[in-house]
Amino acid sequence: MAGLAAAALLGTAFASTDGLARTGIFGSPGLTENDTSEWLNTGAPDFREVVESLRPSDLPLPAGRSWQPVIDQQVADGQREPARMQATGVHAAFAHYAVCVWDGEWLAARQAGDTARVGRAVEVIRGVPSWPIFVENDGGGTVDWLRSIAEAATHGDEGPIRQHIRANCTSSWIGVDQ
Repeated sequence: MAGLAAAALLGTAFASTDGLARTGIFGSPGLTENDTSEWLNTGAPDFREVVESLRPSDLPLPAGRSWQPVIDQQVADGQREPARMQATGVHAAFAHYAVCVWDGEWLAARQAGDTARVGRAVEVIRGVPSWPIFVENDGGGTVDWLRSIAEAATHGDEGPIRQHIRANCTSSWIGVDQ
């Protein structure tokens, strides 16, 4: 999973002549990029607006959670180290965030003994391996790893979820002991 994020988020520093986040430059598979999504200027003043416009409408979040933490992180990272990042990288960041918060929700629900919340979290976690961002960009192993996490959650095994959280999630996103 970290490999997908690293590949999608890898950027090269540059100075934009127009100062806009949307560059109008699209990837060309077979060269250095792995998809045809637009390259974004992460240091542009309108990068936050572009990230917000890419917020997924098809990925669920647990009750009370929002996309704001991942938006804030993407913008802060982009301002700290301006670079080019493909839109696929932004989509991947949202998906990774959603996986992390659902893993955290599953752990918190188990700790609270809330079987309804556990059931909802398992339902979502079982669907994660079929999310298009993972299927379309799986360079080998990501979808299988997500399936193993879903299987473990289904059987109440905390090990793979805790391992995933430690390796791939920002602790402030989770809200439970890892």
